[in-house]
Amino acid sequence: MKKTISMVLAVLMLTALLCSCGNSGYNKNLAVDDFADSSAEQQGWLRLPDSSLVINPDEYQGNTSNNKDRLGLNLGILDENGNVTKSLNDLVFIVENKSANGVGGETIWSTADADDIGSILRWGLKATVQGDAGTFTATTSGTPSSAINFMKRLSGVDLSKELVAVLDVSKYNKGEVFVKDDEETEPGWGFSASVAITHPDGKENVSINAQASTEDEGKFVYYFSDTLRNNATYELSESTGQLNCTFGLYGEGTSVVVSEYKIVQFDKGFQYATEAAKTTWYPYAIVSDIAYPNGTKVQTTDYFANYSTVARKITLKDTGLMTLAGKVEGTLTYDSLNNVMVVEGDGYSYVVAPKKKLDITFYNSEADMLAGKYGTTEPTSSTEYWTVYCGSTVQVDSDIYIAVSLDASKDVETLIEETVAPTKSNNTKARFERTKEWWNQYIHVYELPDTYILNVPNAD
Repeated sequence: MKKTISMVLAVLMLTALLCSCGNSGYNKNLAVDDFADSSAEQQGWLRLPDSSLVINPDEYQGNTSNNKDRLGLNLGILDENGNVTKSLNDLVFIVENKSANGVGGETIWSTADADDIGSILRWGLKATVQGDAGTFTATTSGTPSSAINFMKRLSGVDLSKELVAVLDVSKYNKGEVFVKDDEETEPGWGFSASVAITHPDGKENVSINAQASTEDEGKFVYYFSDTLRNNATYELSESTGQLNCTFGLYGEGTSVVVSEYKIVQFDKGFQYATEAAKTTWYPYAIVSDIAYPNGTKVQTTDYFANYSTVARKITLKDTGLMTLAGKVEGTLTYDSLNNVMVVEGDGYSYVVAPKKKLDITFYNSEADMLAGKYGTTEPTSSTEYWTVYCGSTVQVDSDIYIAVSLDASKDVETLIEETVAPTKSNNTKARFERTKEWWNQYIHVYELPDTYILNVPNAD
């Protein structure tokens, strides 16, 4: 059964389990979620029966992992006696972009200079603009087609930096429907921008269609660099630009109070959390939650997709920017056709398959990776780390999947097949639910505690 491949976990194990044991009377009053353990004494590791793979091998050996400040995925290879023969840490982890949520950085323009607010009023009908310590109030009046637009032009902007606009709309009043291009249009406020790129070899213009809001108050962060990376044809590291930022207000009687409006630039790079992740252990998965310095909150769920493969579901729990990363324990090659990274080490191979094919960058050291410097688009013989940028389009409560297959006895082609399958959109949720259900059956078939479940809750 262990050597069978390309079959879901439930088919691989559940049938054999139920057929091999007629006693199904154990733990009748317990379901698998009753085993949830968030205490400091939690088991901390996860293993499948008959598998040569273990999640968190350090905990399995009675120690503590030291990479919980980045949600490191750690895997170990076991011998036939259950002893760890190889421990590989940080095969996948998560870092926060330094520009996340516009926290920190260097402010290159702000309405904190109250005298500057009036100067950015470019056109409009009967507008009232007041500034006080960076806060301004704008109200349209006159006809229903009233509109105000504030535009700020910033020249000589270094496009090799990460550029972010921060808008904090503390109060918003919706005005009347207005006519635009002979059609009735909802009132509201919006923000847009464009960049005129100057490069040694030429020039080009890139529009940034930032999301407008007709309903919401709150803090809004717009990541210019995301759009530039995806749309500019010139190399941004050698470019400067004119950044044109427009704040618009539409419809008679529409008004806003903007407590903060600034443009900030950041050096590229990433950061770990300042505190370790909080984890909850289940027989079927390890769930971890972490908060990064700029406010990005992430939850990971690690579980076995098959005997040789661990899948990770990554959920963004609060606004921010996250990037997937990994440490290379061997020699890495990138298979662009299958969108997988293949690493061959001493007596083992493993494959990493991210769900999305985005910006993959390779680095020769952890310091280079964290600084976002000297990255390459193809791995080299010196590659030690990689990153996959998730982007600002990842929404709160949305999921990204990544999988790692590790086995000392299987060839690379088999590992690629086993790794890619759990990250396909039609497989991810179903595989996880089947894994959970398998363990629900397991606790009713075997007497616990046992080799795989060390702690058992009290049943009513």
